[in-house]
This record gives sequence, structure tokens and C-alpha cells, in this order.
Amino acid sequence: MIKSEIPHFTKYFSVKTMECLFDDGFLKLYNLSMCYNIPVIEPEVGLYLKSLVSSLRPENILEIGCGAGASTYLLNYDKNVNIDAVDSNLIRINLAREKFGDCRNINFYHDLAENFIRKTDKKYDFIFVDSIKKDYGKIWYCLKNILSQRATVVFDDFMLYGYLFHEECEIPYKYLAGVRELKEFYNEIKQRVKTYTLLPFGNGVMVINYEV
Repeated sequence: MIKSEIPHFTKYFSVKTMECLFDDGFLKLYNLSMCYNIPVIEPEVGLYLKSLVSSLRPENILEIGCGAGASTYLLNYDKNVNIDAVDSNLIRINLAREKFGDCRNINFYHDLAENFIRKTDKKYDFIFVDSIKKDYGKIWYCLKNILSQRATVVFDDFMLYGYLFHEECEIPYKYLAGVRELKEFYNEIKQRVKTYTLLPFGNGVMVINYEV
């Protein structure tokens, strides 16, 4: 999630609603992230993500932009799943490592997304990306080399406050370059990806079903 603006589609949940929807483990990580101004997944996107991995049951998951680990917690649907979580911010990675110290199936890496992807020799059947939005196109290009057959890739905050569908004259200057990159990436998806869905909740969630 991007924290500098109000998410475009987010419906804010009351504390009581959050306590009904999520367990204490997630709520502690979510509240920690909010307290320290760390980007964190929107609750409705989190519910979708949790449901998606529980349904697909991937074996190897890569998370790019894990923050303090709130979304990592939701991806960890089973003790047998293998999760590699990457973030370029060392403080966030150290917080996540501290909170997940007993989870042997989760590995946290302090690295840039492109560097990690270039170095890994693993294949992933599920990838969740919540990183710098203007880099999504470059990340997607790199990811193709590490995707398994019929992998699922999820990009969070894809609509960038709804600016993805605005005219350039309507977009604040500080977001203009990022929106241009996202639009170029979106056009590539529409032209080259057989199966994808852009979901209008949170800040927009792009789900790509990749076929090698």
C-alpha cells in the first residue's frame, strides 16, 4: 500500500470489524506497520490475498515489497509452503525477521527486486508485488525468468489512486512519471497476456495468470 494518499477504493473498517476478520497475528503486524508509518496491505486486499493462496495452494511464493511482514503473514497459508520475502528497506526487513523468527518456511531478504530475481535459481508459482509502482513493468520483465508453468502474479496498488485512467492534465505532477510507466505496462499486459483481471478494490489489484 502507498501511505501518502487515501486509497482510491478502500473501505475503512472499524476496529471491531478488523478484529472479526483477522486474527491477532495479522493485527499486531498491521498495527505495527501503521504505528511506524510502514506501507501495509489494505485489509480488503489482504482478505483477497489470503483467500487466493488458500485456494490455489502454491508451493513456492515470492513476495516483493514485504514491509514489516503483514502481507507475508497472510501468504503463509500452510507450514509447508516456501516463502521468499524481499524488501529494499533494512529496518523493515529486520522487523519482519524478528516477528517471524520461528517460521522456518519463510526467508527474508534485504535486496532490490531486480537484484534478487537475477540471483535466484528458484521457480515460483505465486508472486505478490507491492513495490515501487513505476518499476512494475521492469519487475514483470525480470519475473518471467523465474515463473513456473501457470504461475499467478499479483500487483497491488495498480491503479495508483485511480490516476491510471485519468488524462495527463488531471494527474498531479509528482505521480505523472509513475502513471506513464504503469499505463505502458498495462498496455503490454492487454496485448501480450492471455488471462488477467484488474480488480477495483484497494488501489486496484492486477492478477495475471501466466502461461509459459
